[in-house]
Amino acid sequence: MPRGLVLEEILAELENRQESDDEDNDVELAIIPPDADVITDEEDIDENVLNNESVVQDVAGTLELITSSDEANATVVPPEAKRRKALGDGAESGTLATKKYKCNWYKCQPTYANASEPGKSNEYYVAECLANKTVPQVFEDFFSEKVMDTIIEKSEIYARQHNTINFLLTKEKLKSVIGILLLNGYHKLPHENMYWEQASDVGVPLVFNSMSRNRFREIKRFIHLNDNSRIDRNDKMHKLRL
Repeated sequence: MPRGLVLEEILAELENRQESDDEDNDVELAIIPPDADVITDEEDIDENVLNNESVVQDVAGTLELITSSDEANATVVPPEAKRRKALGDGAESGTLATKKYKCNWYKCQPTYANASEPGKSNEYYVAECLANKTVPQVFEDFFSEKVMDTIIEKSEIYARQHNTINFLLTKEKLKSVIGILLLNGYHKLPHENMYWEQASDVGVPLVFNSMSRNRFREIKRFIHLNDNSRIDRNDKMHKLRL
């Protein structure tokens, strides 16, 4: 299987570009997502490490380094054709592939399914909708009963696909996992294990009283939004769609 550039190779290439190119020649890094596949479920990362040193060591998909001079001479190439060329020509040896694909982004107003009343902004309707709701009610607007049921169903299917036939998930435990993930986004500790330690300076009772560390890791391992046996390989966002 062709491999992507590892982190050290990316940093080395960026340093070489900065040393050799003109000061005004900016360098941008772009990663083209891989095709939807079972292999994209696995991440090359230590999930227990939560500090800034926890980085993915192998880049999934196709990596591109783009400079301002490249953009000036760029010709548009369809993404799939570009990716096939990259995998065939340079990915196996870890060398950089073609840099002739350019993506142009345009600023525009979003289109909403329900038109707003003239004279009132969408922010007004969001504020009006949330004004009298509690925090749990706002959470349930995003994680509705239907969404929770879908996550539970797909997660249990994924567990069975990996020969864990006794894995069962309830809405209460799923909400606890999501809550822990939200908590460690602002109550930061160097390692995930520390949330379950009994020491007063690191342990978090709200976490270790809600579920065991092993149960948390088991749920996090199997949590899924879609069935891998029905992957749409033409949709790079398939695994995130509900």
